[in-house]
Parts: sequence; C-alpha cells; structure tokens
Amino acid sequence: MFDFVKAFWEKVSSSGGGFTPKGIAVRLGISVAASLIASIMYATFIRSDDANTQSVTEVTVLVPMTSGDSTPLIPATATPTTPATSTTLIVTTTIAPNKTTAAAEFVSPIASNPKDGLYLLNDILKPKDWSKFTGGTCPVFVSLVLADSIRLFKWSTDRWIDYSDLLTIANVGTPLRVKSVDVTNDGNIDYLYEFENPVVGGPKLGAVFAQKECSWHWIDVEDQGSVSRTTPYLNHDSSYLSMVDPNTGQPFIVNYNQLIDRFEVVR
Repeated sequence: MFDFVKAFWEKVSSSGGGFTPKGIAVRLGISVAASLIASIMYATFIRSDDANTQSVTEVTVLVPMTSGDSTPLIPATATPTTPATSTTLIVTTTIAPNKTTAAAEFVSPIASNPKDGLYLLNDILKPKDWSKFTGGTCPVFVSLVLADSIRLFKWSTDRWIDYSDLLTIANVGTPLRVKSVDVTNDGNIDYLYEFENPVVGGPKLGAVFAQKECSWHWIDVEDQGSVSRTTPYLNHDSSYLSMVDPNTGQPFIVNYNQLIDRFEVVR
C-alpha cells in the first residue's frame, strides 16, 4: 500500500511543473490527496477499539516536505496517542477532631508584666470574676470566670498562655465566681469555684482546684463514704472550709487530709 502511494506521488509530481499557477494547484491537490489517503489508512489498518481499549502501533507515513521546485515525500514515524482511561479514585480524609476548649484558638496579647497582661486579657474576654495571681515557688497562674466557662492562664515571659484544658469538670452548671484561698495549707493559692446546679432548683455547688508540687488538679470531697468532686454550698471564710447539708441546712467543717490529698466533711 505504501509503495503504491509513493509511486502515485512521484508520478503526479513529475507532471506538474514549477511555481506556475497550474503547478501550485497540482501540488496543493496532491498534498490534500496524500493527507486523505494517510488518514484512511490509519483509520482502517491501525486503530482498533476493543472493549474501550486501544492498541498503540507505530506506523510510517509519507509527509510532503516542500523545498525549492520539488516536493519530496519524507518518511516519518507516527505513534497514535492512547486516550486517558477514566479512573475513579477513592480518597479517605482524616480530619483532626476539634478541641473541647478554646485553648488552641486564643492568643494572649503581649505585655511587660502579669498585671498589665491581665488587664489586656480582661479587656478581650470580659470575665465576670477573676482570681488573684498564684506565686511562691510555682509559676504564676490566674483564673477567669466567663459567662459560661472557667479559664486558667499561666504567665510566660511576656504573655498569658491558656491552660484551660486542665479545668475540665463534669456535672456542674453555669460558673458563678472564684475565690483565691489556701485551702490545702501549703502556702500556695488555691481556687474555690462556685457553680449553679445543673438540676433546676438544686443547691449551688463548690469545687476546689489546687496545686500540689506545682501541679494543678481537682480535689475530691468525701462525705459519709461518698466521694464527689463537687459539694453543696462549699465555702471558705477567713479561717476554714465548710459546706451546708442541703437537706437539713446544717453547716459542717471540711478538713483537708494531706496524706490522701482529699477533703473530708466532719459531721
């Protein structure tokens, strides 16, 4: 088939001369005819569609290359392009879980000292109550009571760092206030929080968040064999910690047992 095309090209090329109008028309017709023949050959002998699969076959075609007065046929290798195969890619995306506190989202403004830093902090968070600074041999902390949460911050050179994740506590209602008192008698300030009861009409609840060897934690209260993190009407006056029995209205002293790191209601 290719010998036939080549012979046909050489014959008709020798019959149309030079760059006369007739010669140009002949050459143009020859080029169109050659291209058409090559296309038919490719469609007939090369391309094969079988179950959406195409074979790739290298073929040699004759390409007209015009130079001077002659138009020789130059052999060229053409490789049909295999169309891209449609593929469905299943991608599994893992999304990091959201934190339960805003510790990672809040950035404290820079300040020259804890007091100025607290002023800036209060201006942003608008707390309804806040604690005194802790001190002594442990790092400086401060706690804020917001409209619906309690927050804990540690001073670090030039800003407050959010440590509120440590304040997670269950079975309490809206926070009301915080007292800065040393209820464990170790010379460091502890925090006594007051909460609304999650049960409508229930007594207000108190809970103590304290440091032991500079490590913050909630301290449980034992009352008549029952241990709880919160205690009804837990309060601290100038000298001691106490609670009020919601059933009788009678107050009781609450002592700290250093050996087991727990408060005990003295009845």
